[in-house]
Amino acid sequence: MEHVIRLLSIAFLAFLYGFVAQRFQLFPYEQVNAALTQATTRFQEENVFKSHYLKAAPYDRYGTRILSASDSQPGLTLITSYWEDMGWNAGIKLIDSEGRVVHRWRTDVIELWPDAPDWVKVVGGYVHGSHLFDNGDVLFNIEHTGLFMIDSCGAVKWHLDHPTHHSIARDSDGNFWVPGNVKLSRSEPQDMKYLRQYPGLTPTAKSPVYEDRLLKVSPEGKVLADISLLKVLYDNNLQRYIVKISKRRNGDLLHLNDIDVLDASMAAQYPLFAAGDIVVSLRHLHMIFVMDPLTGVVKWHATDSWIEQHDPDFSGDGWITVFDNNNDFGGHSGPRRGEMLGGSRVVAVQPDTGKMKVNYPQKDGELFYTKTGGKQQQLENGNLLLTEAKAGRVFEVTATGELVWEWINKPNDKNQVAEVMEGTRYAISPDQVASWPCHIPQ
Repeated sequence: MEHVIRLLSIAFLAFLYGFVAQRFQLFPYEQVNAALTQATTRFQEENVFKSHYLKAAPYDRYGTRILSASDSQPGLTLITSYWEDMGWNAGIKLIDSEGRVVHRWRTDVIELWPDAPDWVKVVGGYVHGSHLFDNGDVLFNIEHTGLFMIDSCGAVKWHLDHPTHHSIARDSDGNFWVPGNVKLSRSEPQDMKYLRQYPGLTPTAKSPVYEDRLLKVSPEGKVLADISLLKVLYDNNLQRYIVKISKRRNGDLLHLNDIDVLDASMAAQYPLFAAGDIVVSLRHLHMIFVMDPLTGVVKWHATDSWIEQHDPDFSGDGWITVFDNNNDFGGHSGPRRGEMLGGSRVVAVQPDTGKMKVNYPQKDGELFYTKTGGKQQQLENGNLLLTEAKAGRVFEVTATGELVWEWINKPNDKNQVAEVMEGTRYAISPDQVASWPCHIPQ
């Protein structure tokens, strides 16, 4: 009995000291607090990664398959994803047609931005949108963290500290159009005053309004234009789609996910538009529109032919080609994957005639599906390079829909595959890569 009383007394004194230590920050308060912070950060990092970027693998294969080398567009493919040999962290790899890595770039935000705020370190290096230069420099977004330009050695040439996100598109002058956003909170008086010009929106303390912006950025990282998408919608009487389709009054209202520029070389093929006009994709409104960025005038818009789409491109002959996610509530893998609407598609619309066509798939048995993400690239030989984001897959098909090349990310030991944000084919050779200042092959 005496032994039990002694143990209870020790437990009580330990509890009492723990309370006092917490209240007055005595030893070991700092050590315990640091351990809790580290554990919390690790928990957040692992859960953010696992919940968003690792999904059950829908395919029973991985690696590269070449089904018709002669029909494939020559070049190297740039892939942004998460990699086993990088500790399942984000990074960029350049691969050849056999899947061999000819160069790689680490995109660890802590390495690239040592003075980053703590919240950036928790979010991690979610790479979304990229552009490769001939000399091995690469420009990319770390989602909602900023634009980074690094050289072939991985050294930072410049960093735009702005919440940029999603795609990167280069215009004929060498400048880049990049999505950005700003957070407008009810707790900030200046934000509330600013939002009065956009009636109907209701930011709260817990759910601010995220105002998407269209940013034009120079090759040196200077912002040349900053256009409010809310202003574009309200000025063009398109705010009704916020009510009609999205019904959001705060939070991520529009979800801008892509911008593309009409080049002067093909402007004559688009009777409604002019060189320098931009096409914009708003996922939450299921909307694509074309506008003059100098005047803010929207010249054409459409919402009926796709569901939560990505990546509209001016593809020639008056067509705008779109990656239609066709999100139908199906899971990322399993029998319900794309079961209601038949999976994702690549569609094209001709604004001046109203015509529409499906470029892929064109026949049964070609199901592919990613409810979010996704990219499409029209290649010089007429093929399509498609990024099936949540499946961790990049694949190439001919104009008639025949699969000629495929790469799938390697799953982890739980048969979960890391998503691919972007796959892009570049007309460069391994010999060119070998001439870069730093050549980092596999």
